[in-house]
Amino acid sequence: MALTVSHFDDCSIKDLYESMLYCATQQDNYLDKMMQNPVNSGKYIDAKVMMLEWERSYDAARSALEIKFGKTIRRQIVDMIDKDLALVAQRRKIFG
Repeated sequence: MALTVSHFDDCSIKDLYESMLYCATQQDNYLDKMMQNPVNSGKYIDAKVMMLEWERSYDAARSALEIKFGKTIRRQIVDMIDKDLALVAQRRKIFG
């Protein structure tokens, strides 16, 4: 079950950043699993369900961040997460 905005009520900016980064990382992992399996397979379907749950949790954390700290901070945190994910992808590509 995906988290909701209320789950993040007491979070600091750092907590929200870490939660969003973790959710985004999990989304990427399940997207990778989806790409490795045929669309009609159970593994693909399971990975898609899990990816969507992590996506909903990420969206809830992002909404909580914007509500609590404003759009400017939300944009900065989302940019940081995008850069972190790009770095992870680059490392994976280089080091396997």
